Amino acid sequence: MITSVTDSDSQSFSNNQQSNNSHSQKVNPTSQLEAFDSVRQNALFKKLEQKRFSGQVHLNFEQGKPWTLLLHLGRIVYGTGGNSSTRRWKRNIESHLQNIQTELSLDSFGNCSELANICWEYATLLLLVENQEIGREEANQIIQEILSEIFFDFHQLQYKSCKLQTQYSLSTQLALIKPKEVIFRAWTNWQKWEDAGLAEFSPSDFPIIQNPEKLKQETSPKTHQILSKLLDGQRSIRDIARITKRDMVTIASSIKPYLVSGIIELQTIDDLPRPSFAVPQKSPPVTPQPATFNAEPPLIACVDDSPAICQTMEKIITKAGYRFLGINDGVRALASLLRHKPDFIFLDLVMPVINGYEVCSKLRRIPDFRDIPIIILTGNDGVVDRFRAKLIGSTDFISKPVEVGVVLEMLEKHINVK
Repeated sequence: MITSVTDSDSQSFSNNQQSNNSHSQKVNPTSQLEAFDSVRQNALFKKLEQKRFSGQVHLNFEQGKPWTLLLHLGRIVYGTGGNSSTRRWKRNIESHLQNIQTELSLDSFGNCSELANICWEYATLLLLVENQEIGREEANQIIQEILSEIFFDFHQLQYKSCKLQTQYSLSTQLALIKPKEVIFRAWTNWQKWEDAGLAEFSPSDFPIIQNPEKLKQETSPKTHQILSKLLDGQRSIRDIARITKRDMVTIASSIKPYLVSGIIELQTIDDLPRPSFAVPQKSPPVTPQPATFNAEPPLIACVDDSPAICQTMEKIITKAGYRFLGINDGVRALASLLRHKPDFIFLDLVMPVINGYEVCSKLRRIPDFRDIPIIILTGNDGVVDRFRAKLIGSTDFISKPVEVGVVLEMLEKHINVK
């Protein structure tokens, strides 16, 4: 069943709380669209807590995609949605799962898994806990951090409507979090952000250098080198804060003068694709085709900054009857791949300047490379690497040092040669 929460439901509590919350933005009763600040958040979720609501809360705002919060008896279980739900998940999961070494099979949910279709992030956390990859306490912490980001972002959105859905409720809860605790934590972070004069900026946006020469003139060589590496348009302010282990207010405040002067610009980048949970289907039998003697063998590319790895791969691949393209420069990899258009790509994960994640992500945005098998090569065979590789669209994953049998198995598995 789906019901709507009227504006008057949340407004009644907001009016009672305004005098007790001097730091919150005043609610203008004549405005059709108002900021979804802590007062309005409290009004809505206190009412749901009093009703001991179980189900999904769908929130719509003037800006961006809708949001969904999963509740059980009025407590928050999980939250997702907005313009960067996959990036939010990826950032927070990587903060906790760096030492996990067991492979996570995303396909284990299957098409029939209702929970994975409603909220794949929460379903994956459940799977990690069930497989004893992480404990419930650590999963709870991940959920708390994700919710803090979500409720922080609410402060910058104009509220439109809310719908409640009770058709599906969670049978398993990793955490039951009081809404007021999440709201207060997010409000505290928002106040720091607002007090630093950053209210007009979103920490989910990506800083990118617009005027490199001017930045070089106005910064020391060391600062310029650091900024050039971090502000490449591939990381949001939140991502940079995680990488540098600093809070996002410090990061944003340090680049604010360059934002104001136009040397650096904040851009909104599309979200990463969500993982696929489809059960692999058996391929239909292939009817043998007459041999074509003038067709060239498939071209197999290997992008790796190690000449030794490329030489090893060349021996394996050419001996198996394929053509080979070796690329040792990650920076020039995209241009070379676009020029030669290989049928299959082995891609090193760790390379200087640009890594395999970035190369793979950019390739998947190009129509000619959307269906090309891309196999990630790495020396660190961990669940985080595998999960990230799945997120950015890789086809499969093998570990270094490469083995002849594994390489040939990948070729046979993902390319059809007759």
